[in-house]
Amino acid sequence: MNVSKSILTGVFGLGILLGSTGVSLLNGGKEDEEASVRSKTKSERKNKKQKQSSGNYASLSPQEASGQFAGWINSGTEFENLSGLISRAAEWSAESTMEQAMQIEDPYKRREVLQQLFRYWIGSDQEEALSTIKAIANVALQRDLYRDAMRWLSSADPQAAIKLLQANNNLHDEDLWNRSFANWARKDRDGAIAAVLKIEHEGMRHEVLESVAQRMADVDLAKALEWAGTLKDAEAQVALAGVLQEAANSNPQMVVANLKNIPEGRVRNELISRTADEWAERDPDGAMKWAETLNEDERERAIGEIAESVFETDPDRAQEIADLIPGTEQRSELIQRIARLRATADVDDAMQWLGTLPAEDRAGAWSGVAREWAQTDPQAAAEFGATMEDPVAQEQLVSAASYTWSQRAPAQAAEWARTLEGRNQTNAMNRIVENWARENPADAGDFVASSLDGELQASMTRQVVSRWLRNDTNEASVWIDSLPSGSGRDSAVSTLVSNIEREHPETALQWANTIGDERRREYMLRRINKRLEQE
Repeated sequence: MNVSKSILTGVFGLGILLGSTGVSLLNGGKEDEEASVRSKTKSERKNKKQKQSSGNYASLSPQEASGQFAGWINSGTEFENLSGLISRAAEWSAESTMEQAMQIEDPYKRREVLQQLFRYWIGSDQEEALSTIKAIANVALQRDLYRDAMRWLSSADPQAAIKLLQANNNLHDEDLWNRSFANWARKDRDGAIAAVLKIEHEGMRHEVLESVAQRMADVDLAKALEWAGTLKDAEAQVALAGVLQEAANSNPQMVVANLKNIPEGRVRNELISRTADEWAERDPDGAMKWAETLNEDERERAIGEIAESVFETDPDRAQEIADLIPGTEQRSELIQRIARLRATADVDDAMQWLGTLPAEDRAGAWSGVAREWAQTDPQAAAEFGATMEDPVAQEQLVSAASYTWSQRAPAQAAEWARTLEGRNQTNAMNRIVENWARENPADAGDFVASSLDGELQASMTRQVVSRWLRNDTNEASVWIDSLPSGSGRDSAVSTLVSNIEREHPETALQWANTIGDERRREYMLRRINKRLEQE
């Protein structure tokens, strides 16, 4: 029984005609080339003329601009000042311009045009613009237009943007609140700050206050610090944190002098990390002296950031610094980066260096060496890894090499994986078959069916089928139907049934009846019949 016939199949034909044009390309290419150049030059002159004429909107009435915009839709003509044309057309009728813009076939071009329209529209009629955006059925387009229009308004009229955010109780878009108040503070600091302090929602009030303080510090650090000192209680701490976030970039000593006023928690930890990183770029010794004055947890955080910063210029010094914070995740990540850097220069040297490390660092170091070695010579890394007695080194090398090798020569990598044993074989084969099936499921499937057996074959068959079904259900079903009876075929059929039973339960039922294993077959049949009864 050829069950695959129950799945819809398609045949695509491709015909290539070579007539007089083809002969011309072979025998008269030079003449065609000259004609092509003349045509291109003429087209460029025409487009240039169109571009030049397209920017002159001052002489157009809004109605004329609306007509020109309507003619532009899907025309392919380029405009130097498209926003000017859209704004002029919207003066005649924003609703009409909206209807015309929605006819644009290219979704990216349509979104760009609509963004230009709503920047004009929200400036002239906020209520109508926002209600029109809310009526758009495409939620992704609705989101993008709303954010773009509000960002434009936060720059053009920040107080108006804030009123809209407050009226809609919009607390989820912190960026819009921060932008609006920061732009207001640039023009009227006292008025903006007074408004910030009146925000009822505490979390939003503190978020905006910190953002405004950071922007104020960017303009004048000393004055911003002085201003933060005029506030009270929690607001003073929040404003000070914002100022110090900016100070960390240019004046880490200011952070150190004021850190005592920041309570323990997320903000203080972020300040310590940022200050350590920035200070270490200029003066790692000074940053290290400061780090030693912190409590144990903060000291480890600061030293880790200093080591990360120093790594970019002096990896040996970075390792010396990292030795001061043993057992941390940050140290492990740094050791891995150092190992990878060393392996880039010389794999043998990297492995000798690795042997000098304490046991707790070797897993991270082997991970770095393995990743780099696998990039340059996956076969050598794989073969060496298989001979290693150290299980950590073996696992890291086999893992990295099997992944990279499978991307370049999956058949060769799969044959190598067959020589492995136990967990290493399963893990390596998983990576190889997954990558292979992504690029060529037919070849991957043939290898699994002919070269593997037992549970490994069943597992890898499921992997091939799962990947294949995402791309072409029909081809996958034909291949499954060709498999001989056994656990591999049963796994493939079960995977197929699970993928099609929702939309094609009758076809899934036919497939389930071909499963050889009685327990699995009965389970799949019960599940499908239950679905059919519910329908």
